[in-house]
Amino acid sequence: MVTPLMYEYRHLTEAQKQKLIEDRLLSGFPPHEPPHPLQD
Repeated sequence: MVTPLMYEYRHLTEAQKQKLIEDRLLSGFPPHEPPHPLQD
């Protein structure tokens, strides 16, 4: 599965977004990327 970059996600259709989320969930991933920790 290839996850689009965040800025590409905005250009997907609703059906494409739903398919991407379903694929992530079926693969054992959360429906979105985890937040990035702050680094100094």
